[in-house]
Amino acid sequence: MSHEMIENALESLLEGFEELQGEIEQEVLGHVIEEPDAADPPSEEQLDRMDEMFFTKVQSSVAKLAESGRCEAGDMLAMISVLAEALEELAPELFDESEEEELEAE
Repeated sequence: MSHEMIENALESLLEGFEELQGEIEQEVLGHVIEEPDAADPPSEEQLDRMDEMFFTKVQSSVAKLAESGRCEAGDMLAMISVLAEALEELAPELFDESEEEELEAE
């Protein structure tokens, strides 16, 4: 039962992220990006603005949950750590690329 609850929660989280991304794209670009269009990509400024808006809205949601007392920040971090570890085992190439990008940035 708890396994199904986690699967459902992850699915809801992904749906929420997708909906939020669409709302932000609509606000910034005037339309939702269905498929990336190589001929008319968003500008760096638009991408930065969308990233900032997404982060701010997610941060607000996390803060509200922590303030409600239903979940402490440490509990959220523990969940995120377990998810990240599971993802790293399932798709290690995603984590390898991040390390390469960090080295290139230096």
